Amino acid sequence: PGMLDAQFHVGRALLLLGRIDEAQATLEPLLAEAGRLGQRASQAHIQFRLAEIAAARGDRRAAIDLAQRSLASYVALDNPHRQAKAHGLLQSLYTAVGDTASAQRHEIERLRLRERLLGVNVTRRVGALFEQFRAQRDADRIRLLERDNEVVQARRERDRYQRGIWTLVAASLGVSLALVGWR
Repeated sequence: PGMLDAQFHVGRALLLLGRIDEAQATLEPLLAEAGRLGQRASQAHIQFRLAEIAAARGDRRAAIDLAQRSLASYVALDNPHRQAKAHGLLQSLYTAVGDTASAQRHEIERLRLRERLLGVNVTRRVGALFEQFRAQRDADRIRLLERDNEVVQARRERDRYQRGIWTLVAASLGVSLALVGWR
């Protein structure tokens, strides 16, 4: 199994480097070997990469068949991460052959699995966070307006107090002048 895994990664690296023929030559014999060893996960991974190779060669029907087989294995293994990847590949393959209904079905399933992997419904969570942010922003705005009102009220009271003092000073001066004038 360790050697199988190492060879798989060699084939995967060749595929990622765009060396399609070498990747296919490396991966195809591994498919039977994985079956013989009972390595169902490795078999599913190899089928998935062979589907990518078939897609790169333009053989979309073979790619769809291999991707469907890998998806079935990932479902049996309960591997939602790889299921989502297989659905993504199938969505692009069905889009390429013009089967929009199947493409849509696989894209919806891919998104459902991603939400499951994240542990929350992302769209609802983002919406809830946005609403929470907006409520906090509005509460902060209300607090600032209340403080502004308190400052305005304090200034009014200060002005009223100062007017009262100046009125008292003016009245005292007036009374003093009236007394001086009367004397």
